[in-house]
Amino acid sequence: MFGKKLSRGNLQRASSMKRPTMEKTNSKRGLLNRTASLSRMPSKRGLASANKQKQSGGVHDCVAIIEKDVERLTRGADYLMGENNEENARPVAILTRNELLLGDVLGEGSFAQVFEVAEIGLDPETSVEMSDEQQNVREEIAKDAEHKKYALKHLSKRLLRKPKLFNSAAADAIVEGMYLAKLNHPNILKLRGVAKDGPGAFADGQYDSFFFLTDRLTDVLDSRIGKWRNQYGKVPPEKLLPRKTSYALQICNALLYLHERRIIFRDLKPQNIGFKGENTIQLFDFGLCRELPPEEDARGSDKVYMMSGAGTRRYMAVEIFIDRKYNLKADVYSMTMIYYEMLAQIKPFAKFTRDEHQEYVCEGGERPPVDKYHLPAAIETFLDKGWNQTVSVRYTMSEARESLRGILKEMGEEKLEELEDMDETERVNQNDEEVSVNSSLDDESLDAGLEASGASSKSMLGKSDMTMMTMTSNVSNASVAFGRTISHVRLWFQKKGSDSDLKADDGKK
Repeated sequence: MFGKKLSRGNLQRASSMKRPTMEKTNSKRGLLNRTASLSRMPSKRGLASANKQKQSGGVHDCVAIIEKDVERLTRGADYLMGENNEENARPVAILTRNELLLGDVLGEGSFAQVFEVAEIGLDPETSVEMSDEQQNVREEIAKDAEHKKYALKHLSKRLLRKPKLFNSAAADAIVEGMYLAKLNHPNILKLRGVAKDGPGAFADGQYDSFFFLTDRLTDVLDSRIGKWRNQYGKVPPEKLLPRKTSYALQICNALLYLHERRIIFRDLKPQNIGFKGENTIQLFDFGLCRELPPEEDARGSDKVYMMSGAGTRRYMAVEIFIDRKYNLKADVYSMTMIYYEMLAQIKPFAKFTRDEHQEYVCEGGERPPVDKYHLPAAIETFLDKGWNQTVSVRYTMSEARESLRGILKEMGEEKLEELEDMDETERVNQNDEEVSVNSSLDDESLDAGLEASGASSKSMLGKSDMTMMTMTSNVSNASVAFGRTISHVRLWFQKKGSDSDLKADDGKK
């Protein structure tokens, strides 16, 4: 999903078929296969942990456990499990692990790794199992992969040392993918491909057998803010106000789209906001998103719900941090903090300890300094309403969007035209410098469920620090389709008309 210059020396053929053998091969492709297989073996340091995992059942025996977690996490998710398909479902390619040639690591966190997809070599034996439509989708994806347009993500091998954490991270990945395959918005990263056997791919015992493809992003907001900081003094801050506000508006648009479907993001931060091209914002990392019950009374946007603590401290709504009930407005708080960080080009509460954050921010109502930046009055008002301590006073996402639209209108369209000229000048000055993004887990990121390693009864297990996208389909059948035979795998993927992705078979494994 992240853009980075490819090093051909780091190419590896990813194979989920067998462990390496000692047979000799002189072909280049054979060498790549053998090298990739070797890279998947446990390190000496992790051998004991890997053996322990194997003795307790291993990855191949975790499918039933993951299925239970998926069923729990999707219980009551009316939108996700409903049959409504107003989103104009996109075709998703079904691929096998050994069809993918990977390049450099583009991002790495505590739960997953992201690689550049250097090449997709379609296997004829796999293609013949597919419908004509799915074969066309696979061919299109393979052709586009030649231009390095995609990124692949799978769980990290480090999770093998903690089986409970592996299972919960895998369940989160599946639920996240079910949402992302159904959502369709220009400011949300798109799913492009998935493992053929879906979650059942874990049955072969490999930590990385389950994977998914996404569009490759060119930058993340955290990196973009760093560039602005480095340009301080070269570009007047007021010149960037329209651009920063337009980014905030795009974030609002994506979140409002989710909120209209009763989905709360819960982990909004600059590290989870990417760029498709130069200036198109796209949200990723939906591992903590959850669906709220439908509104049933006049309280509407002020009704709150008990959920686990999730997110990153400095962007986390105060009600989440102090273990209170919360609602969709928690995302408004996070979005406002990010808008402030874009404006000030510094991280809010950067020097606060956890205890200080609780005392001064959550209990004392302290907010980052605003006056010294000489912002327009409309922006100061927006910040005050967006991060307000009182949830009933805080903006809804719809109100926040309308406010940002008004701010941009006051600035005038000519300001955005000036920024387009500045963007072109900056691209020339950068001398075609490649963007390198290495996403990592924020040291203040927390999730109560994962910290308890699944032990908490109220935990809503789930934390993925980068985009983890899987598969979905006629999601009303998702729970029964999970881990079943190949004839049921098609239920996990979006369909076009009545045509299924896989050709009909006899129902045998």
